[in-house]
Amino acid sequence: MENYISKCLDSLIVPSIDKLDIIVVNDGSKDRSSEIAHSYANKFPNSIRVIDKENGNYGSCINAALPTLKGKYVKILDADDTFDSNNLEKFIRKITKINIDCIITNYKEINSRGWTIKKINYNFLTQNKEFNLDNINLITYINKIAMHAITYNSSIFINKNYIQTEKISYTDTEWIWLPMSWCKTYIYIPYYIYNYLLGRPGQTVNFEIDRRNINHHIIRFERQISYLYNRSKDLKENINVYKNKFLEISLLIYIYRLYKRYLIQEKDSSTEALINFDKKNYIFINYLEKNYNIIFENDKEYLNKLNLWRQGSYNNSLLFKKNIFHKVKNYIKKFLISI
Repeated sequence: MENYISKCLDSLIVPSIDKLDIIVVNDGSKDRSSEIAHSYANKFPNSIRVIDKENGNYGSCINAALPTLKGKYVKILDADDTFDSNNLEKFIRKITKINIDCIITNYKEINSRGWTIKKINYNFLTQNKEFNLDNINLITYINKIAMHAITYNSSIFINKNYIQTEKISYTDTEWIWLPMSWCKTYIYIPYYIYNYLLGRPGQTVNFEIDRRNINHHIIRFERQISYLYNRSKDLKENINVYKNKFLEISLLIYIYRLYKRYLIQEKDSSTEALINFDKKNYIFINYLEKNYNIIFENDKEYLNKLNLWRQGSYNNSLLFKKNIFHKVKNYIKKFLISI
């Protein structure tokens, strides 16, 4: 990250930096990332501090930083990404005047030249108005929200033993799963805060890297399934029914997306891993599919194809072939924008 971290930290140097507690977690890097981070901490000792630790992947960085929080709110920024400095300044001024558990903001996908590829907003939510998760349709829509859009009130982590999975990638979805269910109040503030860089070499969202790491997804899913499936009776009786639905729907959407991503491939090691995962957890996943088929209302063929796949009719069939066209179309669109 030595080629990115300066730009990342520069985006945080705003007029209200004295109101920020910036925690840079160096995850055992072997390049100059730590040196660069410490140089910023020396310039802004009241606002920037560095935690140097052994490599443990994404979740371990969250676990290292959370116990040290000083700020009222907490938001994650990956080292290769940036914040929009002007909107960050506006955001800081606004949130100092409110007390909300979860704040949702917009973000942009950008390329290596800093050009905007796509703007992501959440205009299905009412702007600047507090709300609760007390509606099944709202829960379904809110599951479109990515990690880049979320800011939490630090108080939701008090007396909670939140540990994000370590040693694997793709645990950013955990950040918008269990902590979000702890929130009682939510608000949508339509500022574009986060700039999410796409196309960096070695990025974990790259399809080939993602496919090699299929077991990272499976480990995460099985941990989430275990949490939902094995909670004590006492906890189930006391949890808010809508929060429980939020957790179940979120997990189903994550699994649904992964199935669609991998089942367009012919039989290989990644689909074999997915087959084994599905067989092991079929009862619970089937329960989710039956109870929340609202997820598939815009993809009516999905469950039929999934049933064929479960019956073993997946060899050379490219069941989700139609998605390849859309992936190629979007790739070409992004490529044209990048040049």
